[in-house]
Amino acid sequence: MNKAIKIILIFVLGYLFINFVGDFKYVFLLLAAILFSTLFGKEKEIERIPIKQSIRSAVFKRDKYTCRHCGKKPPEVTLEVDHKIPFSWNKKIGNPDNIDAYQTLCRDCNIGKGDKFAD
Repeated sequence: MNKAIKIILIFVLGYLFINFVGDFKYVFLLLAAILFSTLFGKEKEIERIPIKQSIRSAVFKRDKYTCRHCGKKPPEVTLEVDHKIPFSWNKKIGNPDNIDAYQTLCRDCNIGKGDKFAD
């Protein structure tokens, strides 16, 4: 729902609240609060763009197909390319083309790292 429709709905709810302050007063207040929070709430999540295959290959090669945190190699583990600066912190930057922005981690270390900076 776009912002213009939400604003119109808030005004309609306000009108109804002013004119019908009887039994439905709290229902209108609740609806207005929900609309207000969706209108001015958290920013929409930015879609993740996959890291380019050429970057992934270069990162794996640079790190000798080894997890930089625990040192394990395939087939013992599944390796992943991880953002050193967490994606959740630099959404506006996106995926840089510089391999220094990435590291090789196994799936367990990557999950354990979460949204923290790399060591």
